[in-house]
Amino acid sequence: MAAFYTRPTLSFYPTYNETVTDYYVTVAYDVIFIQVKGFAVDCQAEVRLTDRYGPSGVTNYTIGVGLNKVQLHVVDLLHSEPWILNTYTLNIYRQPPGDLVAKFDAKAPHQVCFLRQDCGLPYLANELCGLQLYEQFHSWQNFQNSSDALPQCRTGAAAGQWVLPCGECRRNETCHWSLSVWQPFTCTHRSLSRQRLRDCLADKKILSIGDSTLRGMIHHLIEQTNGSLAERDKTHGTKRYGNINANRTSVSFAYHPQFWRRPSTVDGGRALFDESVLRLLDRSSLPNDRSTVLVVGGVHWLSTQHLHRISSILQKNGLSKIRVIVKSLGAGFHLQVDGLHHLTLEEQRRLETRNRDLVSVSESLGFDVVDTFNMTMARYRDFLEGKCACHFHKVKEVLPSFASYLRSSTGGRNRTKKLTDMPIQFHVVGDINALYSEILVSQICDGEGR
Repeated sequence: MAAFYTRPTLSFYPTYNETVTDYYVTVAYDVIFIQVKGFAVDCQAEVRLTDRYGPSGVTNYTIGVGLNKVQLHVVDLLHSEPWILNTYTLNIYRQPPGDLVAKFDAKAPHQVCFLRQDCGLPYLANELCGLQLYEQFHSWQNFQNSSDALPQCRTGAAAGQWVLPCGECRRNETCHWSLSVWQPFTCTHRSLSRQRLRDCLADKKILSIGDSTLRGMIHHLIEQTNGSLAERDKTHGTKRYGNINANRTSVSFAYHPQFWRRPSTVDGGRALFDESVLRLLDRSSLPNDRSTVLVVGGVHWLSTQHLHRISSILQKNGLSKIRVIVKSLGAGFHLQVDGLHHLTLEEQRRLETRNRDLVSVSESLGFDVVDTFNMTMARYRDFLEGKCACHFHKVKEVLPSFASYLRSSTGGRNRTKKLTDMPIQFHVVGDINALYSEILVSQICDGEGR
């Protein structure tokens, strides 16, 4: 590769040299989108992004919070199939919000602020945008005491807003986003202890159908139940997870929508959805009661027609009494990225109406709801790595300490174990995903909380 460039211009380390393949840069939180292009040395080669069949021109990339990897492949064009000659990787770390703010000191002067929508995506016509002063609370402790006094939310669709402490609400750079909470107006969400979660999930069968955002919620549930996540799967089929809650809980996931299959022009894709639901239901014998839980949802694909189809399928299969939990719509597809559809501001505003219809129809059918729409739209900039700008989670590899590995595997008696024998485990990161995943857990457990 002769050179590459980005817009805006980023100062990578080290300075470009064709013999060096990895480059690093840290960008501010406000940088959510860049353009990239690479130039080949030879006219019989080409620099393509993502993979050997990827685009060779100026390519748009979303930059999520945390680490992002952009790969530029130099491919030889003289063959029937492009050969990769070399790969260069741009490692772009985007700072989290409030990353440069000093540790919160409750004794220092501060304000309590709330956020209902970001001024960069003003999808609510009758709401102020940006951080606003929460005048009724004079300190963060005052707000926390008020929140603790509220009853446990019995629904996952309770209207609310983000609340956090800031030096000044009008200065975003003074805010402690790591302390931010989603606070419903009339109740509060409390997390279950791990033991209460395990007791609640015992003898339950949890079935889920949706896209990668729902899969991230299921991964969080599994990790919170088992204490760790044993695998990082990105299944686009149907999967049953093993050894959940000491085999006392069954968890299955089916990916939908199946974007790689062409739907029938007659039914608009209804048959594909029905097939996914029925495949999930057929995997094991299911009791027709609330110990069977079906969770459905994703970013933008879910419609009220899907909800009616679920109701009809369950009726026909003798499962009308199982619990159904609907994950509503979420933020995403607000940036112009190659190969993905992009929603205008007006289309984003129409999503809000569609989401309210989803919640209303869900409740009319007797389904529970975890409403992630306003929660993620207000924090739409806080997405993690991914082209759609819709993921608020990421699964990372972690290694247990060698001492804990010895204790867990041998009771500490066998010292012949090697460091290389330790199994790789995984951890789901993403505070926003964790928050609405805990609301899902609460709904599965009948609104229980600490």
